[in-house]
Amino acid sequence: MQPVGRRWVLQKTLAGAVGLGLGLRGHPLLAETAIVSAGERALEDARFSEILRITPDDRIVLVPPVAEMGQNVITSLAALVAEELEVDWSRVEVEIAPHHPDFYNVRGQATGNSRAVRIWYEPLRELGATVRMALAEAAAQRWQVPVSGLQAREGRIADPVSGKTATYGELCEDAAALPLPTSPTLRAPDKWRLLGQTRIRKDGEAKVTGTAQFGADVRLPGMVYAAIRMAPDPGGSVALDQTPPAHPDVLSVTNLDDAIAVVANSWWRASAVLKTLSITHQEGDFARSGNTALATELETALTDGRGTVAMAGAQALSNEATGWIEARYHQPFLAHACMEPMTATVSVEADRVLVYAPTQSPKRSAEEVAAHLGRPAADIQMFNTYLGGGFGRKGLDFGATFQAATLSAQLGRPVQVIWDRETDIEQDQFRPAAAYRCRARLDDSGMPTDLELRIATQSLRKQLFPQFYHPDIVEVSPTPFPYEVPALEIRWCEAELPIRVGFWRAVHSSAHPFAIESFIDHLAHQAGQDPYRYRRALLSQKLRLRAALDKVADLAGWGRTLPPGRGLGIACIEGWGSFCAQVAEVSVSAKDFSIERIWVVADCGIVLCPGTVEAQLQGAVADVLGMVLGGGVSFDRGAAVENNFHTYPMLRCHQMPEVTVSMVASAEAPGGVGELGVPCVAAAVANAVFVASGHRATELPIRLPSA
Repeated sequence: MQPVGRRWVLQKTLAGAVGLGLGLRGHPLLAETAIVSAGERALEDARFSEILRITPDDRIVLVPPVAEMGQNVITSLAALVAEELEVDWSRVEVEIAPHHPDFYNVRGQATGNSRAVRIWYEPLRELGATVRMALAEAAAQRWQVPVSGLQAREGRIADPVSGKTATYGELCEDAAALPLPTSPTLRAPDKWRLLGQTRIRKDGEAKVTGTAQFGADVRLPGMVYAAIRMAPDPGGSVALDQTPPAHPDVLSVTNLDDAIAVVANSWWRASAVLKTLSITHQEGDFARSGNTALATELETALTDGRGTVAMAGAQALSNEATGWIEARYHQPFLAHACMEPMTATVSVEADRVLVYAPTQSPKRSAEEVAAHLGRPAADIQMFNTYLGGGFGRKGLDFGATFQAATLSAQLGRPVQVIWDRETDIEQDQFRPAAAYRCRARLDDSGMPTDLELRIATQSLRKQLFPQFYHPDIVEVSPTPFPYEVPALEIRWCEAELPIRVGFWRAVHSSAHPFAIESFIDHLAHQAGQDPYRYRRALLSQKLRLRAALDKVADLAGWGRTLPPGRGLGIACIEGWGSFCAQVAEVSVSAKDFSIERIWVVADCGIVLCPGTVEAQLQGAVADVLGMVLGGGVSFDRGAAVENNFHTYPMLRCHQMPEVTVSMVASAEAPGGVGELGVPCVAAAVANAVFVASGHRATELPIRLPSA
């Protein structure tokens, strides 16, 4: 453990009614102790820039440094501080973090890739322990007793010898004036009172009562609302072919080049007027892009010799032309369809720009708005809200924010932009479609000696981070294939497609394991072997993954006799420092199939909140089952065909199977959970469908031949 003095910064030494506030600069952005003046303290406190605040009236306020989009991460991170701080959980208040350097991590202030707990696990525990020790030292100096004899419990420091006690609020001013301890003592896991237990989530009451503020809930004085109509195809444009009729509630009708914006005193009025306008759509350069052209390019990318090796085994692939088992798989484009569509509120003012948005990347949002408006980055005050779903969509899509900023600058007042559902899906940064060619040779025992996997898909880096793009940089999951095969080659083949793409929950691992786990299952059946034991034999070096596989097979009763038309399928994955295995049970009728049960076993290291882990894994199953049963976006003349829930359906209640979640007990450091449950679902279901029906699904959504 590194000394706290190299990690922590005493950002504010607050006095009087303000209290003690400490901020954290995430590793490796290290800073030494700094003390600011009393005049600066009040201003900083009013802006809520600390991760932890303790006030003389005994308020314990934690500001977890991540975005809350339903994953309950603010509860988990707050508990890390509260555990070491020794406070009553019911008295802990939690606030949403604004954009501020105190909340930066190794990738700025961004939430995604199941990193939050992994990054902040140690620093936030150190924060709680450091403050607890500072409070104890303040009490020791006040009472003139050895600090070693004092006890911290539920927000109080006590001296068992004299019987004296003091609340944290009574001690916070004295503690603020002390140097921070350099070697905080952390509680051992067997002494935890909060961590490892399912706790009432800190945002639960606000969300149940409707007081939680999401993006569209923001209200500013003098604010107006904008509805947007955009060209549905990349590079397309729209234009008014009439003079807009006057309306007392409408402030402006503006052409934003690629969009028409109606600004009114309410969003509903703006949307209603927008629907009455005659708008001409000029197609862009990609109007010829449709399903056939997209599929052709994906298939061509697999076979024309392009590609970069992403993973290779110890031996080269065999040159033998015969004896190969081959299969092709396909994945569709996917929309995010977050519960709350894209929205933002911006107030462009002479000396500042206020931005309120549900974003996974407050830092980058602030930088992008500054560049869009041509303003200094210091002018941007970025405030986050709760996210009505994120799944990667709200990390790098700034379209609604830019529109709100442009309109606010033109009108001189705050503007809130809300995309309707059609715009939200049509303008999505879709999860890329992908095509796969899998080939393998088996030895006499049926085990693979050679395996080749070609993955054709678009480059995310080229669109999202063009400054870092290079065609030779591999863009697949760093651990796409966990099995031990002597001669292995996985090759990423970049496809040139004109579709907007972006991160989707689990990114590459949301797609590729469908092909990998389906193909491994196919090989097992070709070899006449049990798919579970086949996988187990190929995981002799992956002990944690194999243990998860064993446990899920046991939970599901793998090998039991099933009635006709029923089948079990299995799949497993490693990633984000965690391991997951799943079994699906399906029943097949003459024309359709239904998913009856899914068992999920996860090894994610030390479990901080079992209820949150269970909810995340169950939610991941629901996310993917929507795709398995009916998801997918197709394109006609460059535009998305499916653009609302009647054509892009979400999973319905009656389709949701019973999901049993079990966790492997572990003392390892916490791994990621938010995306862990995604990769296995589609393959486990497809493999179960094969057992039940004999039909090997090679593309999603799954359709039986008779359907």
